[in-house]
Amino acid sequence: YLFLMFNEAKDNLCFKLDKKEYLLSRDEFCIGLVNDSLKGVFEYQNKFYKTKTLLFEEHYANKLEIFSELKFEEKFDLIKYKKDKAQICVLNELETTNLYDGMMREIFIESKILELIYKSKALKDEKNYFSSDEEKVLLKAKKILLTRMQNPPSIKELAHLCGTNDFWLKKNFKLFFKDTIYQLLAKERLKLAFALLKQNDISIKEAAGIVGYTNAAHFAKIFKGAFGFLPSELIRQKSYF
Repeated sequence: YLFLMFNEAKDNLCFKLDKKEYLLSRDEFCIGLVNDSLKGVFEYQNKFYKTKTLLFEEHYANKLEIFSELKFEEKFDLIKYKKDKAQICVLNELETTNLYDGMMREIFIESKILELIYKSKALKDEKNYFSSDEEKVLLKAKKILLTRMQNPPSIKELAHLCGTNDFWLKKNFKLFFKDTIYQLLAKERLKLAFALLKQNDISIKEAAGIVGYTNAAHFAKIFKGAFGFLPSELIRQKSYF
C-alpha cells in the first residue's frame, strides 16, 4: 500500500520496523509505502498519538507523481516533509463529511482527497524543508566526498553508502548545498589545494595529487579558472612575503 500520513499529536510519533526506528515530528507528514505483510510496533511511552492517514493501492504509483521517489523494491519506505496550514485546513474539512449525504458526500470526499494530494505534491516539490533524517543523509554524502577526494565514489555508489538512491541524492544535494555533487567536490578540492599551497612547503604536483588530480597541468588550468591566477603565482607570492 501507498500512504500519506499526517502527525496530528503534540508529540513526535515513534514506531519500529525490523529493528529500525522511525520518527515523525509533530510538524511533519510523510509519503510512504508498506508491504501488506509487514508488521511494525508503535511505542506510546505514555504519550497521546494521533495521525490521519490516506491509503492507496499500489497501482496508483504510476498515476500519482507524488509517490515517484519511493523505493518500491523495499518492504517499507517513507519520505518526510514539513506540513503546512493548507494541508491542515483540508484535513479538518474532511472531518465534516457528515454534512453531506449520498453522491454529494462521495464527491466532497474525493475532491478533498485530490486537493490534499495536490497541496502535498506542491509542498514536496518546493523542497524548502529537509527533515533531520534527510539532513543527516546529505551531510553524510558531503563528508564522504571530502574524505575521499583522491578517489571519490560514483554518484550511485555514494547514494548506496548513504542509504538512498541516486535520483533522490542528486536532486536534493543540489537543493541543500546549492551545488551539484561534482560542483561541490570541485570547489572543495580547490579550496584545500589553495590552503596547501599557501601554508605548506609543497609542490603543485603534490597538492594536485592530494586533492585528486592526476594531471598537474589540468589542475593548474582549473585552479586559474577558479582563482584568477596560476598555482605557481600563489607560490611565488608566498615566497615573496
